[in-house]
Amino acid sequence: MSEQGLQDRITTVEPALILPERETDAKLATGVLDGEGRFVEDSRTWIRAGKATGVPQLSPGEPVKALSGRWLFGGHFRGHFGHFLVESTARLWALDRLKGQVDGILYLPFRARPRQTRQQIRDYEAFFRQLGVDVPIEVCDGAMRADRLYVPELGFGWLERYAGSPAYRALMRERFAHDVAPDGPEKLYVSRSRLAVARGGVLGETVIEENLARQGFEIFHPEKHPFEVQIARYKAARQIVGLDGSALHLAGFVAAPETRVAIILRRSKANVGDYQRQFRSFCGIELDVLDMISRDWVSIEVKRSDYRSIGELDFARLFMRLAELGYVAADFRPDLPEAAEILRLLDIFSKGRGETFTALG
Repeated sequence: MSEQGLQDRITTVEPALILPERETDAKLATGVLDGEGRFVEDSRTWIRAGKATGVPQLSPGEPVKALSGRWLFGGHFRGHFGHFLVESTARLWALDRLKGQVDGILYLPFRARPRQTRQQIRDYEAFFRQLGVDVPIEVCDGAMRADRLYVPELGFGWLERYAGSPAYRALMRERFAHDVAPDGPEKLYVSRSRLAVARGGVLGETVIEENLARQGFEIFHPEKHPFEVQIARYKAARQIVGLDGSALHLAGFVAAPETRVAIILRRSKANVGDYQRQFRSFCGIELDVLDMISRDWVSIEVKRSDYRSIGELDFARLFMRLAELGYVAADFRPDLPEAAEILRLLDIFSKGRGETFTALG
């Protein structure tokens, strides 16, 4: 699918049979069937670049709840922030087009946990508020038949969809957090150093933090702040540096076109093209990509780098490149750790996870 293939299409299904993931059906078989029992293709959701949900089937004698009213199909709800942005907001562009025509948004629970999904939705109330969502949000906790269901095309997501559809880009650039004023310094380092060790990262991220702080960067831990504060920081910054991760996807919705953004890869197989596509399309920003990985450290049974990988960086090359690009002064001399200190940091990761790491390649 090309970026031009996103059409902002809405399929109206009357009546609609909505099927979440159930033990009686195939794994990850979810979506919508029309009144004739045909699968509505736009109800399919991608859970990563190469994997989509399957076509569900209603089992004989399976109970079906009645859902009166007019509903917007939201796809499945993901609690992880990055997946929430990429997958669970992808159909909300349709709210503008259907203003006054829907009674609520209906989400499917991911991995069939309705109670947890309801709590996750409450956790994101501030985000929905910034989007201007003013209708109830419900969770499909079993087979449901709705009088009318609007099924929007995915306006954002994996691969080419990171460019966003026209309506989705308008939602994020014109409506999202419209009332949040820029607030913060011009230089911002977006840190992962306080996330759980299971999330992956790099050895010695504090080396980056301490040196950039000497150059006037605020060291910002987004997960410690409300969404409004995160958005205000990204709007205000004119230089943003950070490891690849979910926080940069949020920055990609609101950063000013004149902002410079440097993304430091934390793993060799980082999906940097997705970030490039998003920032280019939403903000008109060309990312400065810094691939300074000297080794990927992974769990001993793992054969390739992934989101849990630990990157070992060539800090000398990193700061040399940051100086060349103008993020730090040309004559800046960073304080860098000895090789033994890097191995000590690896030992901390290993003990934190309770597993042994090995270097790829």
